[in-house]
Amino acid sequence: MPYKAVEQEPSLVLFQNYENGNSLDLTNNANNGTDTLIDYGIDGANAKENGAVIALNSTTTLSTGAFTISTIVKVNAATYNCILGNGITTAQSIYFTAGDTDIIYVLGTTIDLTIDFPNGIEFLLDIVRDNSNNINIYINGQDVTNGSFTATNNLDVLESFIQKTGIPDRILNGSCKFVKVYNRARTLAEHQSDYNKIARQVVFNSDGTNGNADGKIYTAGMIMPNDWQVQSGSIKVSEDGTQKWLEQVTDGVTAVSSNSAYGTWEFDIYKKDDDMYLSIITDSVNIAPNFNGYLLLLYRDEQIRLYKCDGNYNILFQTTNSYISLNTKYRIKITRSISGVFTAYIKGGSFGDTYTLIDPTGGSGTNPVTDNTYTTSNYIVADLDAGDKIKDIVIKKGVEQ
Repeated sequence: MPYKAVEQEPSLVLFQNYENGNSLDLTNNANNGTDTLIDYGIDGANAKENGAVIALNSTTTLSTGAFTISTIVKVNAATYNCILGNGITTAQSIYFTAGDTDIIYVLGTTIDLTIDFPNGIEFLLDIVRDNSNNINIYINGQDVTNGSFTATNNLDVLESFIQKTGIPDRILNGSCKFVKVYNRARTLAEHQSDYNKIARQVVFNSDGTNGNADGKIYTAGMIMPNDWQVQSGSIKVSEDGTQKWLEQVTDGVTAVSSNSAYGTWEFDIYKKDDDMYLSIITDSVNIAPNFNGYLLLLYRDEQIRLYKCDGNYNILFQTTNSYISLNTKYRIKITRSISGVFTAYIKGGSFGDTYTLIDPTGGSGTNPVTDNTYTTSNYIVADLDAGDKIKDIVIKKGVEQ
């Protein structure tokens, strides 16, 4: 059955969904360049909720000006991957080449990226040109353009859908879920919103679906199989019995997109002998206190602290020293109600298997505690030291007591 349109804005000039939302699998060049794809073309002016099929025609062309191309793809970094275009004329194509994991080619322009694109992992890719022909690239809702670039060549949508024509060694070696084309430059906020809609609620799960405990070290600029992007230092997936953890190898920062500023956050932690910083609500990937948001700090003196950060540390509560123990596994739950009430719980170690309200008696502040300063978020950021570990990170929109 046709895909049900969920967008009604006139700027959406074409929407192709493959196999009703299932990936069109072109792995190992299964597409010989002549495959006919399922085209659910929806021009925005005539979009209908019943997803009526509209044939491609000569008016579906963005020859000048602004556009946005949005797609979920999985690529093989060892081969040529033409995302859009005829695959022969580089000036009319958008593609990655073999081995260049931090470069994308857009309509004849070579664009450097601040990170390596995910290899063998589905990711949201947005390619944006504004009315001045400036190009920006977004991966999983983050602007990853490394510098200023322009691309003035035409984009002919009729030639531009996952290698319907071309030569076999220049097609997409991977899979694609959909392609959307807009006739305007969509905003950063829109890209982040799109990613947050498709991102998993379980940000890292220990059930083995988020990477192998094979000792592979992920360093700055790399995206892990669980969508965590390494900002600095290095991290790996390690195994403790049957449980998989994100384990810090060398001191550093890792972040993942999250728009949750209210609701419930739960996670397991294993703290070594230094400070562990977990920014659960933050507007940037900056380390504490250089962001706007809220930070949970597990201090080296075995305290737990909750801060509001605005360039400075503003304590909301802190426990006494030796409230927790080093080299011990705990699970922590933090809720924030719509009225801004934070409540924090802990279990594991000496607290047993049932959540206990974290008690700041003898320290400072109160738990629960109310703060309404920051009401939006873009990321969760983990600033960890070697040997620190986290796992089973769950984000829920509702508040669970």
